[in-house]
Amino acid sequence: MPTARAQGNPHDQDGVPKLDHIFVIVLENHNSFTSFGSNGILDNPQAPQSRALAQKYNVAPNYHGVWHPSLPNYLAMITGDWIGRDVLGTGHTYPKGSTVGISD
Repeated sequence: MPTARAQGNPHDQDGVPKLDHIFVIVLENHNSFTSFGSNGILDNPQAPQSRALAQKYNVAPNYHGVWHPSLPNYLAMITGDWIGRDVLGTGHTYPKGSTVGISD
């Protein structure tokens, strides 16, 4: 995904540092608490890389899919637009060169 480069002041009006990168890890059909059996993924020794990333950076745990199956969730995550559950028959189009229209 493209990243925005901070310009000028490295902080916004609220004093929060600007972000150079955002990593999104999507757990298909699981959340961070149901992955790896009874242990959550962030507490599980079988997931050392996920644990290390969470400890070094940050976790935003209150994100959820908008629908089932997965395709509407992926489209909503990328576009910020809820296009409905019948994604093949919506008539939505995205401009060439956009993140979603990149394969056009």
